[in-house]
Amino acid sequence: MKVPVSRLPDIRKFVPGSVMPAVPARDPGHDVDWTARALRSLAGIFVLTWSFRLSGYLTFTPWLAIPVVLLGLTGLLVIVAAWLPSSVLDNRRQHQIGWVTLVAVLVALALWSYFQVFIAPDYPTDEIAFDQYAAQLALHGINPYLHSMAPAFPLFHVSPNGYTFQLNGQPVTSLSYPALSFEAYLPLLELAVTTQAAVWTNVAAWALGAAILYAVLPRNLAPLAVVVASADIYIGYAVGGVTDALFVPLLIGAAVSWDRFASARGPAAWRGPICMGLAMAVKQTPWFVVPFVVAGIVLETRRSSGAGQALRAGLRYAGIAAASFLLPNLPYLVSSPVAWLRGILAPLTDHAVPAGQGLVSLSLSLMVGGGSLRAYNVAAAVIFGALIACYVVTYPALKPGAFLLPSVALFFASRSFGSYLVMLIPATLAAAATTRHPQHGAPWRRWKWVAACSAVASGRGDLRDPLGGRRQQPGLLRGRFGRITVHSCCGR
Repeated sequence: MKVPVSRLPDIRKFVPGSVMPAVPARDPGHDVDWTARALRSLAGIFVLTWSFRLSGYLTFTPWLAIPVVLLGLTGLLVIVAAWLPSSVLDNRRQHQIGWVTLVAVLVALALWSYFQVFIAPDYPTDEIAFDQYAAQLALHGINPYLHSMAPAFPLFHVSPNGYTFQLNGQPVTSLSYPALSFEAYLPLLELAVTTQAAVWTNVAAWALGAAILYAVLPRNLAPLAVVVASADIYIGYAVGGVTDALFVPLLIGAAVSWDRFASARGPAAWRGPICMGLAMAVKQTPWFVVPFVVAGIVLETRRSSGAGQALRAGLRYAGIAAASFLLPNLPYLVSSPVAWLRGILAPLTDHAVPAGQGLVSLSLSLMVGGGSLRAYNVAAAVIFGALIACYVVTYPALKPGAFLLPSVALFFASRSFGSYLVMLIPATLAAAATTRHPQHGAPWRRWKWVAACSAVASGRGDLRDPLGGRRQQPGLLRGRFGRITVHSCCGR
């Protein structure tokens, strides 16, 4: 091949006896993984934070000074180790130090959870009280979907601030989740551990989810699991009566390399849909992830194997997930299908008061809008459909967010609690870091039309009133239910 003259060295500039120009020295930081070092440092900072957090309970017991001192020293050493050159600590050793860091954080979480329970032993929400009470009923052979959950209120000392109220002012007293939400507590109850059994199970599930996240993330991103495991919002939910932690390890298992389902063989081909089905059997939030995953599997398979094989792969994934969902629910489905179906659909049909940290917060706090609850729910449904449409027509551009896009739609619902918005993030991190990332995605020509049509549909839904065409006065909505919803920040 002919080399352009402009790229050849000018040999006329070099004469015998002259010194060749020195080659610029390579930047010593050129090959350094700054992301990994920064995340390891951040993990060390969170270990330090745990030391400070636990030091606030030294007045309860003096022996707590030992873990406080050890956590403080560990955090400092982790930060120092993060910046040592690879000749001193290679990537494998750094990963092992990361495991030590994670174990330190999980031990601190267990200690902190103990003091939370010690200070406030009452169950703070109705959902955790209902689930443990349902597990106790199931342990004695009683179908909890046929039984009122009202006795759980005095049994677990649930404050009215933790009730879920309907628009008629009455609290919800029926079981509102699939069966695995309470079956997860049966092992401890079988061992006669009834005191705070649900809380400790939730904390253990969150710790397990953090360990799985660390194991599946690439080594340069693995310290992110320590950061997530230490975040205030997550540990507060784990101890504070929000049972979403139960599905986190399952959903992370479903998220890992989900786009390789069609080509996977052996146990790997079953892991994803089984974990997805079991996560769906805990709470309703993972239900909204399934359409994105199934659509992604169909689109991935169509590229290599054609439309027919792609459709079969999508149906196979959906079938395995559905079977895994039904398995823990089967005894109650067979016993009373109507009661079971009414129970698992209750969050969608119970007409609970508006609450949450999403868009509805503007109406509750600032009296923005006309008070139409249907408008919020129609907007959420339309946006959910629009997100699926955008996801499909631009695939794989939105592929990294497949597990988090449902939270965007739930942000606009009349009940948009923080747990709906953040509990899908750990699985999203696992999915984004373990799936394939093509260099070139689909063009973004059609997403604007989808978004525009969705905005028009949402606007038309906003003109309708949930109570027969009359516009509600925002002050009335806030006056009757504002106080309740403010205190039910972790509700159902």
